[in-house]
Amino acid sequence: MSESICVVGPVNIELALSAKRLPRAGEELAAGELEVSPGGSGTLMAVAAARLGAHVELLGAVGDDVWGSQLRSALVTEGVDVSHLTTRTDAASPARVSVIVPDGRSARLRSAPKRGFLNLDDLEELREAIGAAQCLLVSSNLPKKVLERVLQRGVESKVPIFLYVTTNAPPRELLNGIEMLVCSTEMAEELLGLDETVSPAGLARRLGALGPRRVVVAPSGSRAVMFDGEQVIDQLSGDSEVTDERGAREAFVVALAQACLGGLRLKEALRCATVAGGIAGGREGTLESLPNRDAYESACSRTAPTA
Repeated sequence: MSESICVVGPVNIELALSAKRLPRAGEELAAGELEVSPGGSGTLMAVAAARLGAHVELLGAVGDDVWGSQLRSALVTEGVDVSHLTTRTDAASPARVSVIVPDGRSARLRSAPKRGFLNLDDLEELREAIGAAQCLLVSSNLPKKVLERVLQRGVESKVPIFLYVTTNAPPRELLNGIEMLVCSTEMAEELLGLDETVSPAGLARRLGALGPRRVVVAPSGSRAVMFDGEQVIDQLSGDSEVTDERGAREAFVVALAQACLGGLRLKEALRCATVAGGIAGGREGTLESLPNRDAYESACSRTAPTA
C-alpha cells in the first residue's frame, strides 16, 4: 500500500543559467543556454514523492498564465493530485532565477507576487485534505501566517509534520510538536541566531531543544546529521559528488519521510534519504534530477551495510 502524503509549498517556474562563477556587482558574464523548467520546493517534493510510489496531493497556487498551465501539466504527468492546486486569476505564476556554478552551488532570486501563494482562505477549504494525510511535507517558504496555520492544522489533526526549512526561517514557537525538522547548516544557524561556528551535530542538538521531536541538519543532500532526542546519527552517502544542488534536499526530505512512514529504523531511514539526495545532487536539472523508485531502491540495496 502506497503512502498518502500531502505536500504544502511553493510552485514556481525555474529559470536557470550555468556560469563559470557568480558575477560581481555591475558585471555581466556569458552563460549557458537558458533552462526553463518546473520548480519550487512544493513542486519538487511532490514529484519526488510520486516517483517513489506515494499518493501525493499538492497544496499550492499558480497564476492564470502560460507558466501556470505548464506547471499544472507537468505535475499531472508525474502523477501528482492537483485538485487542490489553486489558480490565481489576478496574479502571475511565481518564478525563480538561478545561476549555477561548476561545483553545483547556485545563487537564486525568487519573485514574490502578492497573490501568488496560498492564503488563509485557501486553507479553510483545504482543512480536510490536511487532516486526511498520513503525513504533511511542508516547505517553510510560505507566507508567515499561512505557514503557522498549516502547522497548527497538522498538529490539531495529529498528522506527522516534516518541515523543510528552505529560505525562510520560521518563528521558533512554530517548531513545537513537529515530527521532523530538516534544514541546511546555514538555516540552522539562522534559526538559532548564531554568529559562531557550531558543528552540524551541535546545531541539531540545539534545535531539538526548541520542540521538534527529531531534527536533521543536512549540509548537503548526501550528508546529514540527525538528533532524535537522545543520540546523534551521522550519515554520508557514497554518491557525494555534487553536480547540481537543486532538488537534492527535496529528494532527501521525501525519502526520509517515506522511510519513516514505512517503519524503517531512524539510522536506516537516514541512510536511504542520503542515497536519494546523493542521486539528485549528482544529476543536472530540477525534475530531471529526482530519482524514480527503481533507481532509488537499487541504490539503497547497493549501498546497504553488510551483516
